[in-house]
Amino acid sequence: MAKRVRALSPSNALSVLQGLVREGKIAAQDIARHLQIAELEERLAILRGQAGRRSNVRRPHSSESSVAANARKGKRRVTAAGRASYRIQGQYIAYLRRFSMQVRAKYQKIAREQGREHAIALMKKALVA
Repeated sequence: MAKRVRALSPSNALSVLQGLVREGKIAAQDIARHLQIAELEERLAILRGQAGRRSNVRRPHSSESSVAANARKGKRRVTAAGRASYRIQGQYIAYLRRFSMQVRAKYQKIAREQGREHAIALMKKALVA
């Protein structure tokens, strides 16, 4: 069952915001920026209402709106297996950079055929020797 949220009166909202600013949980600049954004959105809504009557106004393509939607979604979570793979790949590249191009090709072939872990072990042995 959904919780019911009481609406704050303007005076209560003001006192809550002042308390948050006093406690340092929110900056006064953030409130000012929010008010400025709200004002701009209101002006934009008015302009969009006027633009609806004009036919030569550019409308965003569906791909543009999907890009904005993807940006809002945020980053995908990395699984433990993915993180381990990134770590191994970093080690592999770090060791691989220490060798000449001719020797690199040998280790790249080993990594493709037998796995990066095996190639890393062989590169460690080669560097120690």
